This record gives sequence, C-alpha cells and structure tokens, in this order.
Amino acid sequence: MKSFLRSNFPQLWSYARGAKDRVKIEYYLLRRMSLRHLLPGFSRKEGSWDMILPYQAVRRIEIPSVNYSSIDAMIADLKTAGLAFGEGTFALYLPPETVAKSAFHVLAGQYPPDAGVKIVKMPGGVGVSTYGPGLMRKYVDRHLLLAANLMYAQSVGPRIYDLVELESGGVVWTAYVMRHVEGRSPSAGECESGVAKMRDLEREGLLNTVRASLP
Repeated sequence: MKSFLRSNFPQLWSYARGAKDRVKIEYYLLRRMSLRHLLPGFSRKEGSWDMILPYQAVRRIEIPSVNYSSIDAMIADLKTAGLAFGEGTFALYLPPETVAKSAFHVLAGQYPPDAGVKIVKMPGGVGVSTYGPGLMRKYVDRHLLLAANLMYAQSVGPRIYDLVELESGGVVWTAYVMRHVEGRSPSAGECESGVAKMRDLEREGLLNTVRASLP
C-alpha cells in the first residue's frame, strides 16, 4: 500500500508522511507535559524543568583497534604510552592531550580542543552504569547532563560538552566529554562557596542531590 501511494500519488504520500511526523512530535510533547501545562489555571505550581526539557540523544562511539574490556586495560595502555590521566574512586579522567594521543583520538575532532573525557568505571551504557558508594549509588542518566550544565551556568562546575557511550572489546562505557580545567585545587573556602550555591539551587527546586537534602 505504501509503495502504491508513493508511486501513484506522490503529493498525497508526502502530505500523509508529514502529518504522521507532526502527530509523533505532538504525542511526544503531550507525554512530556502534564495537564497543568496544557490547561490554564489547572495548577499554579510550575512544572519541573527536568520533566519539560527534551533530552539529547546519546551517541555510541566505537574505540577501534583496542580491547578495553576493563578499566585496568585502559590504565595499562595509558601507562605504557606514558600518557597523563587522573583516577578517582568512580571515574577515570583523560586530559585533552591524552585524548589526542591515545585510542580515544576518535573523539578529538568532534569536540573543542580543550575537551577531556571522564569515563565512569562501572561498565554499561547510560541508564545502566552507576557511580557512588552504597546507598548513594546512582545510575548515570541523561538528566545529569542538564544538571551538570546548570551547575556550570552557576559557576559551580566545568562545562559538559556531551554524554556518550564508548564501545570497546564488546563492553560499553559511559563517559562525559567536558571542558578541561587547568590550575590548582580549590581552597576550603571555595569548596564551601560551591556547596552553598548547590544548597541555593536545591532550595529553588532546580537541583536534586543524591541525598534527600544537603545539610
């Protein structure tokens, strides 16, 4: 039937296909928005920004010519090549120079030259990989990308360029592509100032922390 319409009634087919696309978009928006956004006066409470804003699709990028089925394999390669990296409890960080000179160079031309890569140590894609200790463990999801750039806009954290999935050796790793920050570690006063800003954002309903609330 589709082939018949496309061949014999191309204008009708084009219109029908466009209408179908518009219905899909409107259906998606209706699912993302509640009645209080559609009916004036239904509720005075404003909608949560994380439920209204659309999410960017997550790209999956293959890291060729290597078998990074474990974080240990990545670290071993970096050490052998004499490349700089940072390691924390839950993530491995590669500065821009390391990204450009390692197997991760496939990312270098797709982002600004100051982009570093923070790889979550727990394997799995977005929505599967987790980070954090014990009861505070949390899935890495697309909402975190919006939250991270909100914090950047408030001068609390670095700019996040993208949230991607890296595939190597049959294993998928979740990673943030972020602006590299040079300089010293923040002072105690600067840390306290950053936490205070996070408290303010939480009180305004713009940010939810892993805990129920910040002390």
